[in-house]
Amino acid sequence: DGSATVSTVTLDVTERRRSEQALREGAARLQLAVETAELGVAYLDPATGKGTWNERLFHIYGLEPSADRPVIAEWLPLVHPEDRDRVAGMIAAQRADAPGTVVESEFRIRRPDGQERSLHVRSLRRVRDDGSETVSTVTQDVAGSRRAEQVLARSEARLRLAVETAELGVAELDIATGTGVWNERQFRICGLEPGAGQPSLDGVLALVHPEDREMFAREVAPLREAPDGHSREIEVRIRRPDGVERV
Repeated sequence: DGSATVSTVTLDVTERRRSEQALREGAARLQLAVETAELGVAYLDPATGKGTWNERLFHIYGLEPSADRPVIAEWLPLVHPEDRDRVAGMIAAQRADAPGTVVESEFRIRRPDGQERSLHVRSLRRVRDDGSETVSTVTQDVAGSRRAEQVLARSEARLRLAVETAELGVAELDIATGTGVWNERQFRICGLEPGAGQPSLDGVLALVHPEDREMFAREVAPLREAPDGHSREIEVRIRRPDGVERV
């Protein structure tokens, strides 16, 4: 009859914005916890012996923050002579541990100003898809460790509250094995009973709406080669086992 029509699709983004805000606040609280607890953080390349330190780690060792990348060979002499061989042995032994294994150690250091400190160090070795390795470490001055643990516990509790309040589904996925870990809300979103089997990439893909499945697989694929810390937003429909569709 020549009349014109306009079709519209309306999306309520209130919850999405609330969720994004909760994540930003959680990340900010975690950063605040690291700074408040005065944690020294380092990322090391075992192949080259070079690494990147945050400002606090320089201060723990009594060094001036520098743009130069610290080298393991320069750091080891700062370890107390009586602990040095043990620490060097632990560094070598960690390369034989399975990736993802957290190694904890305590040792003394002797700073350039002559002061001695006792440190508690947690280190984690990871192997990238290309076979290269990286080691992340978190260092605490033992004298302040109790206060640091209390601050971290409070921060983790706040982050957990933010996730629960925003009803966020949280998942961790090992791209190499295709297996992962979900929080309870993620199971509920997908219409599954919490703990109903080990989540997998294939299982997630099966829940994606057939019309979105190819797009989803295409969007996820680049994450295999993405650098650490890379983020990607994907909006996709799912079809739950009960037939209900969600976006």
